[in-house]
Amino acid sequence: MKKGNQTGNSVGNIMNCGFAAMSGDTIFYINANDGNKIYRIRKDEPKGELINSDYARCLNVVGDMVYYFKYLANSDGIQEYSIYKMRFDGSDCQKACTAGSLSYFIDDGWIYYTDYFDNQKLYRVRTDGTESERVVDDNIGTLFCVVWNLIFYRNNTEFCKMKFDGTERIVLDWIDTWNFVVNDDWIYYNNLKDFSTLYKIKTDGTLKQKLNDHESESMNVSGDWIYYIRVDEENHLYRIKTDGTNNQKLNDDDTFGHNVVGPWIYYLKKDDDFSLYRIRTDGMDRQKVE
Repeated sequence: MKKGNQTGNSVGNIMNCGFAAMSGDTIFYINANDGNKIYRIRKDEPKGELINSDYARCLNVVGDMVYYFKYLANSDGIQEYSIYKMRFDGSDCQKACTAGSLSYFIDDGWIYYTDYFDNQKLYRVRTDGTESERVVDDNIGTLFCVVWNLIFYRNNTEFCKMKFDGTERIVLDWIDTWNFVVNDDWIYYNNLKDFSTLYKIKTDGTLKQKLNDHESESMNVSGDWIYYIRVDEENHLYRIKTDGTNNQKLNDDDTFGHNVVGPWIYYLKKDDDFSLYRIRTDGMDRQKVE
């Protein structure tokens, strides 16, 4: 997956609620310990700084702007989510677009999202709010990602990829999953047909491989590691090499979701009122985030 100023948060982080994102030495995070407000912190500092008081979801950082979902209720009481953007210090906050889903991706100056009010069709809009358009007519749903100018998505049990114009649509495999990550030339996923164990398959649909024998969830991929929650062991956080070797336990917490940013993993601790914690990617320096 290409990196840089034109691409937002990682696929793995967005698939895990997108509550942390990084730019340079600064980490932006949604603080579950303070009403889902947005904070920023230098990657090795102990305490963050409040920069936005909205109830936020799903962070992306592109160029010098932070993007997030803001929960709203309009004058008719209809619930909606809109994507907002702001400067790194929280200034110049403005609405980018109204979107009908919680997942969105930013790539090459476009925001991609599925519209709940249009049968989960995929739309895109410029990051300045102009040129809104429907991308394809398929029912994409909420489980999708945009990488390399391709759309990867699950439609029922079909796992597909296609170009933005709807051409070259192929079914990669009959995958039953609620979580996947596209990383380099591989798709990593939880296989619900095999007790939610970890699998990977090439992005061309070949070389499917099983990677572990444990019931797993909230899978994320960064570098050569897959980070996942082991359900059959009280939701403790683990990591395993992308080739299925060197399985390691990282914490003893009842973990919910996790985002990998730089040297840190941010996660929610269920048995502490879903408070936000972080831990080094090797399992050291566990901290409650203030």
